[in-house]
Amino acid sequence: MKKILSIVTALALSMILASGVLAATTKPATKKAPAKKTAAKKVVKKAPEKQFIEGSNLMGQTGLLWAETAKTTPKGKVGGAAHLAIHSDEFFTVVQVPVGVNFGLSKCLEAGATAEFMSVSPDEGDSTSGLGDLTLNGKYQFDTQSDVKVAAGLDVGIGPLSDDLGESTTDITPKGMVTYTLKSGVVLNGTLGFVITGGYEYTYTSYAYDPITMSVVSREVTADVDPDNYIQLGAGVGIPVSPKLSVIGELGLNAYGDEGSILGGGIRTGGKMPLQAMLGIGLGDFAPDFVIGGGICF
Repeated sequence: MKKILSIVTALALSMILASGVLAATTKPATKKAPAKKTAAKKVVKKAPEKQFIEGSNLMGQTGLLWAETAKTTPKGKVGGAAHLAIHSDEFFTVVQVPVGVNFGLSKCLEAGATAEFMSVSPDEGDSTSGLGDLTLNGKYQFDTQSDVKVAAGLDVGIGPLSDDLGESTTDITPKGMVTYTLKSGVVLNGTLGFVITGGYEYTYTSYAYDPITMSVVSREVTADVDPDNYIQLGAGVGIPVSPKLSVIGELGLNAYGDEGSILGGGIRTGGKMPLQAMLGIGLGDFAPDFVIGGGICF
């Protein structure tokens, strides 16, 4: 009986001891602190970098206002421009309405054509008007894989097409263009061309005194005219002011023929069909005193 009692007592003591150890080693359950709500971060959109508004020059070629750039019309797309420009000097006032179209034949190749209507009003005498030059042009942009674009082009100008505006000639102009776009969006542009002028025949009436008949006689004389070839140089800058406005400044040496340079500038607006306006001052003996005009790019 004592043996049974001692066994029961031992079991009771062991159970009490086990309960104490379990109570000592078991951590009381604690409530998790509620997760702190974090304020949603505001997504700040960066303002788009300023970009120069692309368009076409006075002759409808991809470019600034007067000069052509090294950029080309995207493949399968059509670009161009229509303008109204007034050129004036001490002898003539010329109203020019050129319309040019270019087409992207591939990623780096474009071709186009420009035709123009002209009205020439001399200070003395009657005005004449008609179709001026027809210019066919092509341009290839080399794959530089950089912000510096390099292109080579060729222009073939035929005209004037109307006899009233003068004798028709054919001028061929191979040229090169370099266009660099800075990180700020500013565009720097340079052009170099060599104009190979075409000759033409000029017929005039000559008068002379004939001592035999003792009278003045006349005869038709035809003379060959071969104008000198010349170099064209251009430098320009395009500055994006806002997404909807760019400012352009240019210097074109011999842009209006040998000894006919221009210093000018203007603006171009944004949109699907950019508008632009230009004002230039002539430099050289055969340059217009000033040029003022405007147009629409498409």
